[in-house]
Formats: sequence, C-alpha cells, structure tokens
Amino acid sequence: MLLASRRRSLKNALFAALSGPLSLLTRNAAHAADTVSDAPIGLSYNSIISYGARGDGTDESSFVMQMISAENKLHVPAGMTLTCKNIELLDNTKVTVDGAIKLPKGCSDNDKILLAVNKSGLVIDINEVDGNSAGQSGIIGTHLIYLTNCDSPVVNVKLARDHYARPVGQVAAPDAIRDTSTGAIFLYRCTNALVSISQLRGWGREGIQLRECLRSTVSLGHAQGTGNSEYSGLQVSGKYNKILRASVDSAGASGVGFDTEFGEMSNVVSTNSRKKHGVNCGHPSYPATNSVLSNITVDRTELDGICIAASTHGLKISNFSITNAGRFGVNVSDDANDVTLSNGSISNSGQSNINAFKSNITTYNTSFDKLDTIAVHTVDQSNDLMEGEIITTQSGSAVIRAIIKPLDREKKILLLTDIKGDILLNQKVFGKKSSATSIIVKIHKPSRLNTISGGQIYNH
Repeated sequence: MLLASRRRSLKNALFAALSGPLSLLTRNAAHAADTVSDAPIGLSYNSIISYGARGDGTDESSFVMQMISAENKLHVPAGMTLTCKNIELLDNTKVTVDGAIKLPKGCSDNDKILLAVNKSGLVIDINEVDGNSAGQSGIIGTHLIYLTNCDSPVVNVKLARDHYARPVGQVAAPDAIRDTSTGAIFLYRCTNALVSISQLRGWGREGIQLRECLRSTVSLGHAQGTGNSEYSGLQVSGKYNKILRASVDSAGASGVGFDTEFGEMSNVVSTNSRKKHGVNCGHPSYPATNSVLSNITVDRTELDGICIAASTHGLKISNFSITNAGRFGVNVSDDANDVTLSNGSISNSGQSNINAFKSNITTYNTSFDKLDTIAVHTVDQSNDLMEGEIITTQSGSAVIRAIIKPLDREKKILLLTDIKGDILLNQKVFGKKSSATSIIVKIHKPSRLNTISGGQIYNH
C-alpha cells in the first residue's frame, strides 16, 4: 500500500508539472538557448546563443569575440549557421562547431573566419565551414582557417566548402605571408600541427596548405574540384611533415604538392588533374629531399603523373600506379637527382613513361612497358568526342582509349590505340559515334624511357 501510494504521488506530481502554466518542459525550453541540446546527461555548457547570436545570416562576430573573451571557447550548436569573420583565437582556445560557420557577404581582401598568430594548444573541431563564395566579389582573397607560427594546433573539419579566391595574377596579401595561391585552410610555420579535413569542395586556389611547417601531419578524405578556381587540393612544405592520406579529383593545378624534406607521404589518389601534375614533389626553394612516398595512385593528368623538381635529391617512391599522364609518367627535372622507384607500374603516358633530365633514376621491380601507339593533342571544336569511339581522318583511323581534359576547356588530349593508316598533323578528325569533329594540333609518338642532357635510368 505504501509503495502504491508513493507511485500515485509521483504520477500526480508529474501530471501537475506537465499541465501547469509554467511546466517543467516550458522551463527547460526557456533555458534551451543557453545549453547544448545534445549534451551528455547531467552536463550542460554555454553556446554562442547565450551571447545573443541568432544565426540569422547577419554578421555576428561581436558575439563570438565576447564568448571567446569570457570563456576562451566558441560553441555553435547543431542546426545553427553562425556568420562571422576575423575571429582571433587565444592560447588554448577550443572551437566546437556542431552546426556551421560561415563568412559574411562582401568581405575584404585577406578576411578570414578563424585566425591565430603565435598561439599554442588550439583545438578546432568543425562540422562545416563555408566560405560563402557566392557572396564575394572583386579582387580579394578570403580564408576559412588561417594559423601562423602556432604550436601544436589541432584542426578537424568534416566539410570545408565554397572558398573565394582572388583572380589570378594579383599581388600578395597585405600580411606579406600569403601568396596569390594560398587558399582555404592555411597554416604557416606551425609546429606539431594535426590537420584532418574529411571533405573539401570548391576550395579556390590551394585547398589545404601547410607552408614551411615542422613535424606536422595532415589527412584529407577527398577534395572534389567543381570549377576553374581550384588549384592544388593539398600542399605541404617544410621538414619532417607527413601526409597520411589524400584523395583529390579535378584539381586546377597539381592534385597534391609535397615539398617536404625528410617527410612521408602515403595513401594518395590523384585523378583528372586539369593542369600540371597528379603529384608534384619540389617547388623553388622547397625541395622534397630525402622524403619517402608510398601507395600512390595517379590517373589522368594534363602533364606528369609524378613530377620531381626543385633540387630534390634522394626521393624514394614505392608501391605506385600511374596511368594516362598527358606528358610523362614520372618526370625528374630542374636539378632533381638520385630518385628511386620500386614496386610500381607506369603505363599509357602521352610522351614517355619515365623522363630523366640531367638526373639519375633507379628502378626496382617496376613495369613501364605499356604505351598507346600515338597520343594526339587536339582542339575539339564540338567538345563532344567520346572515349571508346572510332575516329577517322583522311588517311587513317584509331580508337580513343582515353580523353584528358585540361583546364583550357577547348583543348583535349586524346590517347589513341588501334591505329590504322596515318594520323597526321593538322588533319580533321571525325568521331564515328558522336559525329564530333576536331583538328589535330600536336602529335607525339610515346617512348618507354627518355633521357635528356645526360640523364640516366638504371633498371633492376
């Protein structure tokens, strides 16, 4: 009886709480704006809503700065898009964005969403960061995350998208750090950084760049090029840095750039690079000397599958596959030397599977035999030639095995096989299935290996 009485009392109390003028649910709703709805049971903490932000699309940077000043943290709850810019982080600032964070419209040159200079212990965890490229115009360049000289920052982003980059050929940024190619997520001279980006879309210039960093590690799930503004999906320079994984498709420059000395890069897939190379190792003043690359896949690129340059020495590449490079499968040039290739394959390159310019290349257990009979550069007037179809000219015919589409949309590289008769310069091409036409402007007869100016290739 006593137990039943207690149950009735609890039931009546609960009914009263639910049905009263200010019920328990109503009181909880009144406080919902001040706490995170999906916080663990027994825990609650402030979000940006506590400081007056509404997520209505207006610039709410002042509320963000208030929260960071008061608590040294920023939290954006799930379902909310916070619009802000030039938010300067402090030592040990923790940023948690369960919703989204976005740049406002009409930004100025070098505006950023989050930035930090000479800070340590940053932890940035973002569900979505949006550069609002549709809201920008003019000769400007914006950034999503911009860290300089920071120690041990942690940056985790699920989706970074729609970054706005200044037009090509403009001067460097006002801070004299960024160059014209620096884009969405930029770390300069950071040490022990951990960067993980799951998805990158519409990144504008360099998607992720770790420039002159030390002992830093980056992982990129996938970068998908969508237009003309994207350059490299990922670039890393400095010493002792690592790329753990990366996937880049349809970049407007080399898909991945690795300019790190004594570094490691592994598990990289680069496809359909519309300008330059699938993977580029070494830029002026930033060689990739004594680094190790493994598990590299490149398919379809305007120029080289892997280009090694800028005085890079002692680079070792293993477990790789390179197909359908518009120029060279592997190209070693510009004073680079002493490169070792092992356990890989290179096939169907437009000019040569391996090219050594004043360089020594040593290969072990590497296949580089397969070539198309001819590679033809064309201007495709109708833009509709199709892979797999037969093309005919006045004096011959061939099958288009693959089409490489450079950033210059009027030009294409056709890799041809099953050639009968002659395919000659300046001849008109007719697509048998597509009825498209094209003019041949360059012809290459690919070679297995190519050495220039004293280059040597040693095969084992």
